Amino acid sequence: MFISIDGIDGTGKTTQLKRLADYLVASGCDVCLTREPGGTPAGVAIRSILLDKHSDISPTTELLLFCADRAEHQRKIADALGAGQVVLCDRFLSSTIAYQIYGRGFEKPEMLEYITKNTVTLFPDITIILDLPVDVSIKRSLARLNNIGSSVSEGRFESESKAFFERVRAGFMDYAKKYNAVVLDASGNEDDVFNAIKRCVDGLFG
Repeated sequence: MFISIDGIDGTGKTTQLKRLADYLVASGCDVCLTREPGGTPAGVAIRSILLDKHSDISPTTELLLFCADRAEHQRKIADALGAGQVVLCDRFLSSTIAYQIYGRGFEKPEMLEYITKNTVTLFPDITIILDLPVDVSIKRSLARLNNIGSSVSEGRFESESKAFFERVRAGFMDYAKKYNAVVLDASGNEDDVFNAIKRCVDGLFG
């Protein structure tokens, strides 16, 4: 089983993925917890470029780097699935569509479609998108950065405008409609969100 959890910043998806991994392990599953970008050694190097505020790269370069990370990541996912593991992924193609195509207003979305068609063969059995109003998302992201002693200026994406994140959120909603992703309200407390995720996953496993 291949499960991805996605959403705009501040939705708590990384926390929820860790909780889901613990839940599945306790249920007897062998779990591979991974992420995009950065789920492989090559991906870690790519991630450092993508998230560095000093990386002055064009939208095209940014898109291609995310695609390169995903192409490399496919081998890890294939190996994990082949070994009978449940793959839990923090972000996947849905993020690239939402952030790069919608958020950046990328002018040639067909480029992503072509690259994906020729490099990606393994897609999630389910994508769960955690949704928040942008104002709440920004507030939570700021609180998280403050808790770890960081500032908004330290990340390329955290420093984007509210309008950017509104476009990203709209991108996730359009993705969900087109690809039948599950959208869950992430505005509740952590336990409520996790219970909603657990119900979705329990349904997959019967």
